[in-house]
Amino acid sequence: MSTTPINYSTGLTFEQVWAMFKETDKKFQETDKKFLAMEERMEKSKKEIDEQIEKVSRSIGELGNRFGELAEHLVAPGIAERFNELGYHFDGVAKGGLEISENGRVVTEVDILLENEKTI
Repeated sequence: MSTTPINYSTGLTFEQVWAMFKETDKKFQETDKKFLAMEERMEKSKKEIDEQIEKVSRSIGELGNRFGELAEHLVAPGIAERFNELGYHFDGVAKGGLEISENGRVVTEVDILLENEKTI
């Protein structure tokens, strides 16, 4: 605000009111600049966060693929025999790549599929 104190008991002159309006306008302009700078920083931060989320999502997807590969290589070769030992009977083992889609979007992937005449 103005550096000159205003004596309100004597009333305000037009010049004093005009000076206050100018000072207020100046403060609004400064505030607008600060808000604009803050919005720019927030937009930049949002873009950086979105990029990090995308990287993490890709990494998680790759990790999921690795677990699938692990299951295919370590579990699949003996899984039918193991289930047969437990009293189940499976004739075949299908490996890898069966995707279950819903509305054109893959919702899950089956890495190992055991099957017989009655059960999958």
